[in-house]
Amino acid sequence: MDTIKNYIIISLVILILLGLCTFLGYKYIELKNKPANQIISTITEVHIDTLRYTDSLWYPVPVIIEKPVFDSIIDTVFVINDYYTGKIYEYNFKDTNIKFHAGIMIHKNALVSFIPEYEIYRKTTTITNNFEVVKPPKFMLFGGGGIDYCNNQLGLNFAVSVYFDKNDVGIFYDPILKSFGLSYKRAIIYK
Repeated sequence: MDTIKNYIIISLVILILLGLCTFLGYKYIELKNKPANQIISTITEVHIDTLRYTDSLWYPVPVIIEKPVFDSIIDTVFVINDYYTGKIYEYNFKDTNIKFHAGIMIHKNALVSFIPEYEIYRKTTTITNNFEVVKPPKFMLFGGGGIDYCNNQLGLNFAVSVYFDKNDVGIFYDPILKSFGLSYKRAIIYK
């Protein structure tokens, strides 16, 4: 009668340990399969490409020619000086899409040079993502249990092991058979 009672107690302890190991194994796998902590930082850089264009002399054709009518006497020296004086004008325009510059020179009431330069801005965006992945720990502690069968006797063992640098060193104890043991395992990791 005592042996049946012992088998029932051992069976209950084994079922409880198996349930506990299953639950802890499920939680471990759930934790292990959780995506790694990621720190995502986005850096946005805006580069502006420019298209440059420079043209040389261009003579426009006058559309309307106005001839002034003078009522009074005009200073001839002033008119001759103004006629032979070269005048240089600059025109600048800039916004977010284009930069325009024109150098204009007028001499003897005629266009001598017209040099337009312009740059067209085109925006490009560069996005850089940084990911930080958490590495698995180098040191782990395991605990568990198992069933022994030795010399026609059913036994129960409790084990504790330490994992470090691909090595697993453990110790187990069987309270029913009054025995203990040591274990060593070497992990071979395939990627």
